[in-house]
Amino acid sequence: MSSKNLRNIKHAQRESLFKREIILLLQQIATDDPQLQSVFVTRVSLSANRGSLHIFLSSSEANEQTLTEKLRRLVLYKPSLRNSIAKMNHARTVPDIFFKIDDLVKKQQRMDELFEQIKKDELL
Repeated sequence: MSSKNLRNIKHAQRESLFKREIILLLQQIATDDPQLQSVFVTRVSLSANRGSLHIFLSSSEANEQTLTEKLRRLVLYKPSLRNSIAKMNHARTVPDIFFKIDDLVKKQQRMDELFEQIKKDELL
């Protein structure tokens, strides 16, 4: 196996590890803060230099304004999240965490609506 493939595999493993840990930590936060119960992680992206971790979130609530407010609230938990990740991984350095709204969920919903519209048009 080439070193580039091995590096890609290790990178994907780290992303997966961070995603599992972030999901667990957000579940704990949601039990303490009921306003964040509808927020869930859709994907996690770790930068190539492992300096930043982008956490893409979505919500069961369709309103983007309320999701933005919840992200602002979630940013307050960022220091404790980084501290918990460092303890879980026994790491000296932890990547900077950035929370983002996942646009892929909106695109998927839009595609589903278009497919439904096509089905309706074919039946007519």
